[in-house]
Parts: sequence; structure tokens; C-alpha cells
Amino acid sequence: MFLVLFIVIYLNLFLFNSTLSSLSNTLVFSAGPNSYVAFDSWRPCLNGYVRFDIRTNANDGTLAYIDDRGKFDFFYLKLIEGKLRLLFNLGNDRQALNVNMKINDDQWHTILIKRDGQTTILSIDNGLASNSTITYSEDLYFGGTTHNEYQASPFYFGGIPAALERPSNGNLSSFDVYMQPRFRGRLRNLIYKNCTNSRLIQPVHLQISGGVSLLQNHHCSSQLCGVGICLITDTNYKCLCDETDYQGEHCEYERKPNELTFNGKNYLKYSFNQTLLSINEIIQFQFKTNHYNALLFHIIEQNLYIKLKQGQIIIEYRSNNQLYESSTKDLYLIDNQWHYVQIKRKYEQITMMIDEYHLQLENDIKIDQLSNLKDIFIGGNTNENFDKYYGCLKDISIIINDTLTYSISDYFLNIQNNNENNLRCSSLLNPIEFLISSSFLSFELSEYLQQMINYQLNISFHFQTYSSDAILLYSTNKMGQTLSEPVTSKNSQKVENHLYSVGSSSMQGWRINMEDAHTHLLSLPEDKNCTFFAVYDGHGGAKVAQHSCKHLHTRIANQPDFKQGNIEAAIRKGYIEFDKEMSLDEDMREDLAGTTAICVLVKDQKLYCGNVGDSRAIASVNGNVEILSVDHKPNNDDERKRITAAGGWVEFNRVNGNLALSRALGDFIFKRNTDKRAEEQVVTAAPDVICKTITEDWEFILIACDGIWDVLSNEEVLKFIRVRVAQQMPPETICEELMTRCLAPNCQMGGLGCDNMTVVLCLLLHGQPYSTLAAKCSKNLANGDVSSSTPSSAAETLSSK
Repeated sequence: MFLVLFIVIYLNLFLFNSTLSSLSNTLVFSAGPNSYVAFDSWRPCLNGYVRFDIRTNANDGTLAYIDDRGKFDFFYLKLIEGKLRLLFNLGNDRQALNVNMKINDDQWHTILIKRDGQTTILSIDNGLASNSTITYSEDLYFGGTTHNEYQASPFYFGGIPAALERPSNGNLSSFDVYMQPRFRGRLRNLIYKNCTNSRLIQPVHLQISGGVSLLQNHHCSSQLCGVGICLITDTNYKCLCDETDYQGEHCEYERKPNELTFNGKNYLKYSFNQTLLSINEIIQFQFKTNHYNALLFHIIEQNLYIKLKQGQIIIEYRSNNQLYESSTKDLYLIDNQWHYVQIKRKYEQITMMIDEYHLQLENDIKIDQLSNLKDIFIGGNTNENFDKYYGCLKDISIIINDTLTYSISDYFLNIQNNNENNLRCSSLLNPIEFLISSSFLSFELSEYLQQMINYQLNISFHFQTYSSDAILLYSTNKMGQTLSEPVTSKNSQKVENHLYSVGSSSMQGWRINMEDAHTHLLSLPEDKNCTFFAVYDGHGGAKVAQHSCKHLHTRIANQPDFKQGNIEAAIRKGYIEFDKEMSLDEDMREDLAGTTAICVLVKDQKLYCGNVGDSRAIASVNGNVEILSVDHKPNNDDERKRITAAGGWVEFNRVNGNLALSRALGDFIFKRNTDKRAEEQVVTAAPDVICKTITEDWEFILIACDGIWDVLSNEEVLKFIRVRVAQQMPPETICEELMTRCLAPNCQMGGLGCDNMTVVLCLLLHGQPYSTLAAKCSKNLANGDVSSSTPSSAAETLSSK
């Protein structure tokens, strides 16, 4: 019997970002105006770190800066007279760390900033010189009170953007950063240890300014070090195997396991050789789990229980049928990261420390001064009312009366026949069995994660099979999640006069949210003789699309060029100015949403089509396709040149491995290169504008989002519509039937026909009844000849400048 593994993970393909374009190279900082590099945010929580190599001969300069977007917390590392100084705030007062070692000797030095509970460490060259300090604060989480509330800026290296250097902006937690000169030197091998990731990561650069260049390195590649990280050296490379289960020159050998793994079904029992009398004990261990409730330890003679309850460490003591309980307040430890725990009893009093952070327990528990110790249950006990532990434990030890130390984890790891529990922690998985060929499992990302997750994602799993062929993993490259059943209700409208009969319809389809918007105006308020039709295909949310639907046409019509009859210039300037206005709006500029924007204006028999993105407009002219727009895709040569010139890159046919279109309104994260004009940004709002003359041969105009064009070609859409126009079907009904035709029967595999859909159809009546147009379209339908024309005639122009 074949075992087919079919795992469908609904992830945006942009998350699979190799990032080798910058991470395997050396960044050279010129210290020029606005010289900096912005990387993904660092999430240290209580136990993360950042490390990197620098080389410089400068005396002063800003090395690195990150804050919580102007609230309180920040880390600011700078060079002063050749020495390092770290300024930081963790919800209390500003603190400083200085290391008395000059590093401006034009040699490479490794820098480490590490959080360890209450302690912050600044180290040079693996501890050759270092300093540390303790923070006394109730809030030690950088960027929020817990790792779930994290809000922080990008991690800037070499300086900060010029826009942030203006104190009036009020969006820096440490204003003295703008008074420091920019860094001159080199940086390589930047690595984060985030509290949200069990492995080290090389962060993605979000933006490289014009004052920074790359030195190519051809030694490193993602294959050389297996699950480790490839580090650049002066002449070669070396592999960093930290935070993995492997070791060796290329991280190729598995480490000897030092962890006990519990699968939620079993437990261990440790017995001392004899009953011990104790007046104080220290039990310490490290654990990691993502399960909320479990019994970790039960010290039988003391009736003391150490548990996980709703993600918090709970100490429970039972005496004389009374239950006494004390917790760690709001410190939740179910992030699947290693946490160090020390629980100490001194005479009657119990104290707890987690990740070097001394905690004041809720409700004091007092235990008899003299206790007997004989047996300890680990990960559960014989009482079925307690949830057994699902997770990992290591470095378990008990110190009794300050003299006797018992290494419990080493005892069990040395037992040869204890294979059921003696597993490497990284291999701990809820086992999933796929028994038939049609089996599959899908995972969906929340909308928040789709927008906020880092551009780099590591996926790892263990599997066992005897099938020779199978699909192990499939990911959709479409943004957004899908429903189990499509929403097929349609929002349809119709407007008409003696010149036009316009129908529109939109359908949510398989997507969880509707992010499209559209506009159809037979006359603009600013110009009664001008019609306006538009489709906005939103992504990352509907905010930008909806805002554009309400206001873009007004911004175009209010341009001085529009009033002077230069419609093309009015469209170009209207798009750019409208996008800039949104970028300055506090509610819009930090939003990660964006939208395509394709509009058609008709005035005095002249048609003007402005477009950014991959929505599309065509016309039917005497039964042939007339192309009114060109899709803006990152792999187009001109688009790629602009993207790379602005500091971006194209990967997986996406901008920075992320966005599937190269021009858009919104998407301000891609428009932060202050050395470039709006038209030159990685993603620009500058539209192409096509101008054509409408003649009696023109039959209709169709505008639709890519949910239609991904399924049907221009010619197929034109024929589909002409057949129904010949039957005098209402235009809004034609739109509805077109969307139904393009809707996928299912979206278990993602792909075509699973998107939101919006269609606007404008029938050109030329002052005649609909029946005249219907008769015209009915001619020559039998031969099915449909051809496509490209913009070429003297009556049309194409401009994006």
C-alpha cells in the first residue's frame, strides 16, 4: 500500500525568500547622506540576540538602531572614539553599556548584543571584551509587554532614514540617534536569534540606500552548511551550527541528544537511593512546549506540584486537604522556545526565577521546614486527572541542602532502553498518519500573519514512508486564504444613458475577505462630459482599494492639466499625488495594504486608460481585441531594471520575493528610498497611460481584475461577451456570468479561479438602441475570428514618464 503525503500549506510564496542577494555579501557603508540599510525587526523578548561582523577605521558613527516606533523601548549601538557604546531602554530608564576596547583598527570584529532575562550583554570577539548590566523592570519584553504584542521598527544599520532625522516627526524613541554621524565601514554575517524562532535566521533587508554598496561573495551558498548558516570569512567560509541538532564543519553530524522528549502519553519516575531530609532545595531545568496545560514535576513526599496551567508556570502545594497555588502572573511560556526555570525553597519560602528573571509569585506558599525526599514524577504521574507533558526537558537537576546535586536528565539519558522518551527535541511532532491516496492536511495563515510575518520562513519536518512517489509539501502562490465554500453572491449594478450602458459586478469567491473595489460614473462632478470607470484589486487588506475608489477620480479631475485638456498628464500626476497623500496620512502610511488601479476616462470620443498593477482593460473593435493596458509584472525587463536600481530585487517573479505586481497604489514599505523620485521607487504608483480614439466600430470596453485574466485570455473574454451582447443580455448579467465562468470548482490546491473577482462592462451605444449593437455583434460569430491588436496607431500614445 502506498503512503501518500499531501500537505497543503496556504502560505504566500513570498515567504520563501532565500535572501542570498545581500546576506551572502558584505555591505559597504560610505557614511554619505542618508546612508543606511533597513533589515527585518529583531524580536529578542527575554532570551534573543543579534550578532554581526564589522570592519572600520572610523572613530564615530551609528552602527545599529531599532525602537518600538517612537514609544519607549530602543537599542542604539554606536561607535565613539573607536569604542562601542550601547544605549537602550526596556520600559524603565535609559541604560548604557560601554566596552573598553578599540575596534577601529580596520580589522574584522564580531559584535554580540544579547538579552538574558534581566541581563543585557554587549560582547566583542566572543567575549574578548564585554560588559553587561541588569534591568529592574516589570516589563522586560522589547517592543511590548509580551512577545505577542511585539511592535518595532526595522533594524537600521549604518544610520537611519533622513525622514526620521527630523525631530519634529516625533517617531523616534531615542532622538540623539540623529545627532550621530553615519557609519563608515563594512558589515557582514548579520544573524538574529528571535524568541519566535527556534533557529537562527539571517534577516531580510527591506531597503538599501544609495550610500551603501555590496561586495559580492562567491564562497557561501545555502547548500554548504545544511541546516546551519554560512558565514563569510576573508578568503572562504565557515558554518555556524548553533541552535541546531547538528555539528561538524558543514553541520553534517547529528549531536548527541541531551533532551528528554515527552509525547503527552508517558512520564518518568526518579527515585533517590535513600530518603533524604532537606531544609532547602533548588530544582532547575529547561523546557520548551506549545501546549498550555501539563504536569511537569511532582515531588511526592512534599505534595509539591510544578505545572503548566494556561501557559503559565504554577506551583501547587497540597496539605491537610488544602490546596495552595502560586503563579507567574502574566508570563506565558508556550512559545516553543527554551526557557530556564529555577525554583528555590529556603526553609519555608519559595522563590522562582525564569530566564534569569526573578519573579515575585502571586500568593506565597510555605512548606514545612524539614522535608523528606524520595521520589519525583516527571512529565506526569499516575493520576489521570493531570495532563501529561507534551514537550521537551533538559538540564534537570536538584540541589539539596546546598551540597548534594543530582543530575536527573543525565540519569535518564544514560539508560539504554529508554528509547521511548530519549528523543531529540527537534524531532518532536504530533505524529500524523496519511493512510489513503486522497489524504491531505492544510494549514492556513491568519490575515495578520500574512501581513506581518518576516519575509523568511523555515519549514522543517520529519517523515517516514515506504512510498516511492508522493507530494510532501505544496504551497499556493496566491495572496490570501480561502474558504471551504465560495461566497457566490454578487454585488451588481447598472447605469446607462444614450451613449453607454454600463454593468458591473463583484464576487468574493473563495477568499476569506473581499478586497476589490470599483467605480462607474457616467459623468464626473467636475466635468459632466467626462465618464470614468475603474477597478481596484486590493491586496493585504481592502483599505487602500476602498479609499482609491472614493477619491482617485476627484484627484485626477482637480488637476490643472485636466482643466486645460491634458488628460494624460492629469492621470499621471493624479495617481502620484494621490499616492503621496495616502503615504502622509497616519492611518494609511503604516498600513501594509495596496491595490492595483486601472481607470478609463472618455471625453470627446477620446479614451484614456491609466493603469498600475495587473488588472486589465480591453475593448472590442469590430469584433477584435483592442488592448488598453499592459500588466505590470516584476519580471518585465523595464520593471526589473527600476526595481533593482531602487535597491530591490526580483525573486520568484515577485518584488523582493513578496509582491506579484510591480506598480501599485499603497504598498508604502516598498517606497522608502529617499534618494529616488516617486516614479523610480521599487514599487511605483506612476501609471502607464494609453490614449485612443473611439470610432463607430467600437462595441464595448471591459475592465476586470486578474481573477478574470488569470483564467481566460483576452480573446476568450471578448468572445464570451460578444455572444451575450448578441442576445441583448443586460451588461450586469454578462459580468455575473463571466465571473461564474472563471470561478474554480474547488481551491484545495489554490491557483486559478480562487481570487476575488470584479468586472465593469461598458457597452458603447453611439446614441443607438441596444438592439443595434446586438445585431452588430451577432455578425460573424459563427467563424469565431477574434484577433488582438497592440497599441500602434497614430491615434494612440503610451506614456509613463
